[in-house]
Amino acid sequence: LPSHVSINEETKARFMQEAKAAAALNHANICTIHGVEEDAGQMFIVMEYVDGGTLRERIPFPKINEAISIAIQIAEALQEAHAKGIVHRDIKADNIMLTSKGQAKVMDFGLAKLKGSLKLTRTSSTVGTLGYMAPEQIQGGEVDHRSDIFSFGVLLFEMLTGRLPFRGEHEAAMVYSIVNEEPEPIEKFVPAVSAEIAHTISKALEKDPENRYQSMQDLIVDLKRSKRETGRVSRPTGPISSQQYAVPQPVSEDKKPSPRILRLIGFAAIPVLLIVVAYCVFFRSGVELNSAMRFRQLQIPFTQVSYPSLSADGNWTAFAAADRNGKWDVYYMHTREGEVKRVTYDSSIFVQQMADISPDGSRIVYSRPNLPERRVDAVVVSVLGGSTKVVAPGAQLQRWRPDGERIGYIRLRNPQNPVYSFWTVNADGSDNKLEFADTAGLAGRFSFCWSPNGKSIAWLRTFKGAYQEIIIRNLADGKEKQITSEKANIDDVCWLRNGMILYSSNKNGNSNLWMIPEDGGPSQQVTKGTTTDLGISASADGNTVLYYQQQRIGKIWIGDFKSKVGTQITFDDRGIMEASIDPSGSTLAFTMNAKDDNMTPGNELFLMDRHGASRQQVTNGAHTLANVRWSPDGKRIAFIEHLLNEPSDSTQLVLLDVSNPNSPRGLLNGVRGFQWIDDATILVRLQNATQNSLFDIRKKSVTPFYEDSTNAIPLDGGKLIFFQDSRKGRAGLYIRSADYRTNPKKYPPRKAISDEIPRSITWAAVVDPYLYMRDRNDRFFRQNLATGRVDDLSGTYPGLDVLSSVVVSTSNKAFVYVAHQNNGKLILIENVFK
Repeated sequence: LPSHVSINEETKARFMQEAKAAAALNHANICTIHGVEEDAGQMFIVMEYVDGGTLRERIPFPKINEAISIAIQIAEALQEAHAKGIVHRDIKADNIMLTSKGQAKVMDFGLAKLKGSLKLTRTSSTVGTLGYMAPEQIQGGEVDHRSDIFSFGVLLFEMLTGRLPFRGEHEAAMVYSIVNEEPEPIEKFVPAVSAEIAHTISKALEKDPENRYQSMQDLIVDLKRSKRETGRVSRPTGPISSQQYAVPQPVSEDKKPSPRILRLIGFAAIPVLLIVVAYCVFFRSGVELNSAMRFRQLQIPFTQVSYPSLSADGNWTAFAAADRNGKWDVYYMHTREGEVKRVTYDSSIFVQQMADISPDGSRIVYSRPNLPERRVDAVVVSVLGGSTKVVAPGAQLQRWRPDGERIGYIRLRNPQNPVYSFWTVNADGSDNKLEFADTAGLAGRFSFCWSPNGKSIAWLRTFKGAYQEIIIRNLADGKEKQITSEKANIDDVCWLRNGMILYSSNKNGNSNLWMIPEDGGPSQQVTKGTTTDLGISASADGNTVLYYQQQRIGKIWIGDFKSKVGTQITFDDRGIMEASIDPSGSTLAFTMNAKDDNMTPGNELFLMDRHGASRQQVTNGAHTLANVRWSPDGKRIAFIEHLLNEPSDSTQLVLLDVSNPNSPRGLLNGVRGFQWIDDATILVRLQNATQNSLFDIRKKSVTPFYEDSTNAIPLDGGKLIFFQDSRKGRAGLYIRSADYRTNPKKYPPRKAISDEIPRSITWAAVVDPYLYMRDRNDRFFRQNLATGRVDDLSGTYPGLDVLSSVVVSTSNKAFVYVAHQNNGKLILIENVFK
């Protein structure tokens, strides 16, 4: 090694540390570093001897599959290094050797980084060989494993074409090409290259690291798949000769059967026909489950997953899952080989995403949150990844029609009047049309599936009592037939070609899978156990079924505004929905499922101390509770109650005395939102009201507050009014003096939010005298509405995201939030039927 490696002890120590990290790599496709030694002040590296030549001597490869085989070996070497936190930074053909047996060996692992730290490169500002360098590497930006992925893309292009994808007559031209220009299509130089390989190279060469493959594992999966596709023998597409297949020859006139023979054949066929008809009529519903069916949990590298789908051949599944940072994307996985590939890079929040594979296996339609518009969109993407297209804004539970030409989905017409409607749209987003609106149903669980011929759907309808039944609806004439009468909760349906409908129900107490004939009749239980078995998808032949076991978990945390740190309070895996903390910070009220079953609707109110101890249940009934809030003096708790057997707009404001928690009393009907103003006054929003009202608990009087078409809150003892104006031309958040009534011109409204606050606000709440806000980057602010002062409250609050329910104490000292998780498992059933 050059003598200046040991120019001083600090440089020498750093070099030794990083060289030893590179030496720790042990992989068949990595040239082993045996040690870094020193003798008489001279440092040297002992390396494995490789008998062979460099990859450059073999470029370009005459056979595509041979190049892919070598590329996979190089990629697996990089994957091993990246797993150990080592980035090569100088991947190029000269740093790859091939042994006499054709084995790839990546050389100088980690040494480019070491050289870079010692400024031993051609230039003092960059590391690597220019033609292979990633844009961020050239521009002096952050370099990580994705920079190696870019260099690998350059190398693979070169292995197949014999030339670099980016070219320039001088260094400045080369730099410009890499940073600004797209490479020429590889098909121009290698016409026989498959679309899968071209896509892999294109994705590896994305300028923005966020748009590239995020791991070598994903890239390896695509390379192996493309190698399999390239190596397959395709069926002949031209005219079929008699030498390829035995072709029936025409029967000559003199060899045609006589009429008597034809009559005999006809008579002989009648019993066979009768047997077939009898089977279809009498035994169609007698489909039998296979007692030897096999259950297998798919080994996925995720804890949080959502509803999956299964390809027509039963070999692939698509599902949404969260990475270790809680960001959700769609993944594609082989059900037997276990290869997992990331398909989307939306990095969205959780909204119970649904990913559905098209019948031909080429595309996926999935759910993507649209935060600016506050909706969920149906989006189509290739199973290979790449560009995406929104095909249905505001869609829920989108699924391909069996012919693959259209997509069906559900839309919620109005949050205040939940009527579910069924829509279909072409796969390119055109001809988006309403098929029907289910005005007979109530708000509740919803789902649908297509009939095998695509002419009907099985539809979930919620009835009074908050249970669901399966309705078969013909889309052409609108005729319906109810095929279940179980008064239970149903989560999903799946219509099979054998005339059976699979569905998930808690009819026996647990949420399991059942099946019922499409014409109705007795149901049969498919899965048994205490798990929550939900979303269902099946292969085209119906003999392979994939379903989803879900566990929704909520953990309560308390965030302290002074220390800016969150403290976890609950640790059990229960379905906690929301929580609220009293002004003193000593007691918590929270809602939680009374049963540890996510399908059963309803929840109950619980109390406990701030350390998670002394938990007690204080309500018991068939209801859903929401908006749990403490009074300013901490003596009472108010919440909104909705009875499960009543319409969705039948709500009641309920008051609970903490000294006597088991005797809550109803205060006011038709409340859909409220906020404590003082110990005797609650600001309420009534159903269908266009402004807020003040409710006096003692007098039980309701007084409209401020102006029509506003959402107004009195502050500072009634001296100020904070309001949201929704009127055209005046929309916004404002503050004005309560004295405006005496002289409106003297007290005009002013903007409520300071210019210091980001525009991308995802959550806001008012607790006198503050307006609390969080933005899309998870920054936490509050603004004093009286003085205008802005405080940055951002801190370390694990699990806090845009879906967390956040409640600030009326003392403004702390806030409580629930960090939600959606843990799940994917279970495959094979050989379902006899």
